[in-house]
Amino acid sequence: MRNKFLAVLLTACISLGLAGCKSDDQRNRRDRSDQSNQSTETTRVDKTLLDNAESVYDITSLLTLNEDNILYSECKKDKDIHFYFDILSFDEYIKVEHNGKEYLLFWYDFSSYGLVGTDVRSIDKTYTGYRLDVDVNLKTKEYSSGGCFPNQTRCRMIVKMDQQVDYLFVAGVQYHEYDGGEVYVCGRRGVADEDLNFILPPIYEGIEELETFEPSYCPMLYRVFRDGKNGVLDSDYNPVLSMSYDNIYYLNEDRFIVSISKGNDVKNDVIALIDRDENILKQRKGFLCADTDSNFYCFDGQIKFADPSYGRSWGFGVMDQELNTIIEPVYYSIFWVDGLYKVENHDNEEALFDEKGVQITEFTREN
Repeated sequence: MRNKFLAVLLTACISLGLAGCKSDDQRNRRDRSDQSNQSTETTRVDKTLLDNAESVYDITSLLTLNEDNILYSECKKDKDIHFYFDILSFDEYIKVEHNGKEYLLFWYDFSSYGLVGTDVRSIDKTYTGYRLDVDVNLKTKEYSSGGCFPNQTRCRMIVKMDQQVDYLFVAGVQYHEYDGGEVYVCGRRGVADEDLNFILPPIYEGIEELETFEPSYCPMLYRVFRDGKNGVLDSDYNPVLSMSYDNIYYLNEDRFIVSISKGNDVKNDVIALIDRDENILKQRKGFLCADTDSNFYCFDGQIKFADPSYGRSWGFGVMDQELNTIIEPVYYSIFWVDGLYKVENHDNEEALFDEKGVQITEFTREN
């Protein structure tokens, strides 16, 4: 299964940041169709459907994200098959039998800095053996582009198969037959196989590749999160770490650093070093900042963290992968700048520290 999961950038320390790595052949996992207009609200009825869904066919009534996109169809009474467009990425097609005939469903994307598409006038189909080439004649109108990016027009295409097709090219671009992937519906995500059966039910708020903040190899792992908790799955979507953590960092196949809530008072939260069996090997007070925060603001291999029990305000510090303190978690802010830590205290004074936590300059106010 080719997957193109979108990475969610979580930069606040209280967000659900997490870390992982990916090999080159895993870098382009499944990127689903545009989800920007779909409501993230899930009604009670929707939630019941999602929780009990065994296949995509069980939730077709909820897959209505793309009904406003341009539609070209060679199929009469095609409403019942529109839902397929919600699971197709931009370079995929799926073969569908409907009312005794076979069709290819796929997206045609048009990009222009001065135009937008308004309708599909016609298409040209050319068969060469088992290959089908489709050229789209799109009706357009002038439309100025906003910013640096071209205008994007997405067209749903339902094309009748006049003969067997194993290879599809649209406007010269090769498409691939759908083989399963992520499904986004009602603000939730799941994973379906090529037959549209759910490998993971569509109950998660996010499914992402597990990142690591170091350039080391790790196996393909996924982070899933739901109701404020994170877990980890392997490449076959089997559980590795339970849905018990506020945040997770990958160290190696048998070591993770996690944030664990201890009741409603964040002052009781802990950061723990755990193994794959979720045994706590070491722990300390505090919680982890998002991986993007540590990546950007910390020396390689070091982690920015917070201690909410510090006096009058939050205190931020830096630790290593064994949870040893590099910089005490008592400061207002910490930035990695030009090979040194720029640290600000709660009196708006700044000083420089090196990667070993040694203070280089005195705390002074900037003019």
